Amino acid sequence: MAFHLTKRTGSPRCHHTAETPVDERRVSLIMRIYGAASLVLGLLALVITVFLAVVLTRLIRQLPPEASLDTITIIALVVLFAMLTILSVVHVILGVAIIVNRRKYAARVMLGLMAATVVAILADVLVSGVTASALALVALLIGQLIISSYLDPSLSEERQLNAKLRQMDDRQRAEEGTLGRDLSGKGYITLNFFNVFWIFFVCCILGDIIEVIYVWVLSGSYMNRTGMLFGSFSPIYGFGALILTMCLNRFYNKGFVPIFLVSAVVGGAFEFFVSWFLEMAFGVVAWDYTGTFLSIDGRTNFRYMVMWGILGTVWIKFLLPWVLNIINLIPWKSRYTITTVVASFMLVNAIMTVQALDCWTARCADLPIETPLQEFYNKNFPDEYMQDHFQTMTVNPDLSARL
Repeated sequence: MAFHLTKRTGSPRCHHTAETPVDERRVSLIMRIYGAASLVLGLLALVITVFLAVVLTRLIRQLPPEASLDTITIIALVVLFAMLTILSVVHVILGVAIIVNRRKYAARVMLGLMAATVVAILADVLVSGVTASALALVALLIGQLIISSYLDPSLSEERQLNAKLRQMDDRQRAEEGTLGRDLSGKGYITLNFFNVFWIFFVCCILGDIIEVIYVWVLSGSYMNRTGMLFGSFSPIYGFGALILTMCLNRFYNKGFVPIFLVSAVVGGAFEFFVSWFLEMAFGVVAWDYTGTFLSIDGRTNFRYMVMWGILGTVWIKFLLPWVLNIINLIPWKSRYTITTVVASFMLVNAIMTVQALDCWTARCADLPIETPLQEFYNKNFPDEYMQDHFQTMTVNPDLSARL
């Protein structure tokens, strides 16, 4: 009896058992290498970021008065270098967390890392347009998304088992008609990548249809209202639906008035930000409500905030269940493969759209063609094509906040 007891309670070096807490199990060798690389590169990036910030500050101070930077540009530069500093420090923290086997903590750190990367991308585009640094940050964000899935505190065998169990659960819930619903009851749907992406995709299409019909009813003529280079997609409605879903997911069983008010404020703020960002980053004016009732800097107004309120109410009360049913028509066996393919297309579409807008702005500013990428967009997407494709947009490089 003593022998068996000793054998059972000893051997701290033995392999993991089913009773071992998941977060205490050792990460793989690949993840430890990634953690070490994250630590080293984070320290190196921190030194480079501080050095560049000092050099740029000196250059700005030496500028003549007539070449002084706009306040927005200075703020964007400050935000950019602040985010780069945060990214460097957080990479160091992430590396340490992975090396010392703090998986759950590392997963939470990765979420903050991705948020800081998104802000850094927006600030970089505001400062200098779509450059190699912005694309590098996008690549970093994609890598973070991939790595975050492996930070889940489970071994490869367990992930395979969980995947099989998830497929069985998905199949059962699909048969019951509850797939995608939040089983906790706190919200209407589960805010996972699958649901979030397909809400974005479907609403991009619905938004373009709504815009075309709206303009046709008002003017009696057809106008192309797409917001992407390929396909009939209106990303402002896709992102708007995402934001409204996240803000209203727990309001699905509330009254119409609070849902309307939240939707109006959130939708109006989102529309204001998109208009401001397009103008500051690309000199693009996509809409102008100046002179209308309760216009806020021409970027949104009372009329469209009311429309956002109505859309949010109709969305969370009526359309979201319908869209969820459409999403669940995707065969459960291939849903993740189809999602990966379509998401990859939308990512490439978004990147090419932003690059085409960037080259359009550069042409309007009479900047020289310096790279093969610019030559490609100038040849395949010239001013005439861009103006015909984005019929609501006008470009004035003087309005942008670029260096």
